[in-house]
This record gives sequence, C-alpha cells and structure tokens, in this order.
Amino acid sequence: MERSEQDRLLFDSDNPKYGYGLRNNHGFYMRTLVTMKFLNLINQAGISLKDKKILDLGCGDGWFLRFLAEMQQSPKNKLVGYDLDEKQICGGLAINPNIDLLCQDISKDFPENSGTFDLIVANVSLMFLKDKVKYQHCLDEIKRVLKPKGHFILYESVSPGSETLRSFSEESFNRIADYFQLNIFVNFDS
Repeated sequence: MERSEQDRLLFDSDNPKYGYGLRNNHGFYMRTLVTMKFLNLINQAGISLKDKKILDLGCGDGWFLRFLAEMQQSPKNKLVGYDLDEKQICGGLAINPNIDLLCQDISKDFPENSGTFDLIVANVSLMFLKDKVKYQHCLDEIKRVLKPKGHFILYESVSPGSETLRSFSEESFNRIADYFQLNIFVNFDS
C-alpha cells in the first residue's frame, strides 16, 4: 500500500507525532477515543465479546486487542491482529504474548480459514487501499473469514488536510454496505 507523505508522517510509528503513538498526548487521547467508539458500536449492536474470535485489521502494536483481552479476561477468546508495520508488530508481541500479531498486508490473502472470526474491526486501515482490485480483495477476505452471523465494524476518521483520508469517500462506504448487505452506517465524526 502506498501512502502520501503526509499520511506517512501521521501514521508512521517512527514519527514522534504518530497519531496513535503513546509518545504524545494526542496519541493516548486518540487510542482512548477510538476504543470508546468501538465499544459503543459493539454495545449498540448487542455484540458479546465473551469467548469470541476477533480480528483487528491495521492493529498497530495490538493496543485495542490488548484492551479487549484485559477487559474480557476470557481464556477462550482468540485475538488476532494484522499490521504492515513490522516494528509495531514486534513491539506488540513483546507486551502481548497471548495475542497473535502478524505482519500481514490486508490486500493479500488472509492466512485464516473461512468462517474463523466472530468480529472483525478495522480502524483507519481500509482507506489506504487505493487500488480497487486490492480493495475488493480485502473485502472478499473479510467476508470469507467472518463467521456467517459475525460482525464487521469499520471506523475511518476523516480529517482535514489528508488526501488519503478524503479519498475514502461515501462511494467507498456504499460499496461496503452493498457488499455486506448493510443499510446503516453511524457517523461519530462531528
């Protein structure tokens, strides 16, 4: 996946101003905000997290999965995260021994079997798939590894000044809604 220079600076974990990094107050705030938004969506949908298999696309160092693990404390939960940033994955594995973190391109085939996950979350990750073929392949893979009655929660934050973020348009959301036969999206960005 190719990122613009501005997006690389925002999302590159080596950057001290990394948007989700804990080396800055903004990063801590963003992680807390996103976690609360995800939990709100999960609660609104009536999704139980107990004894579930959960996949986080674009997981970084596994911070959201770690939060779920600590919150649920269920040995039957299987938590898996994919991210392209090998440094994030290595750092996450060091502090998350019970979470499977993989250096995985979400535009490629996922290594899991069909119907594996009860819940798949994607936080600011699908918007980087500019190529329509790769984008569609990612959607196909999400649908394939999601259990028949599973849930897919997508959170994409649109912020001023980012071409990549602006390019994740209403058309993209509509394609996802049609593909997964959804008829509602909640926009928490206001």
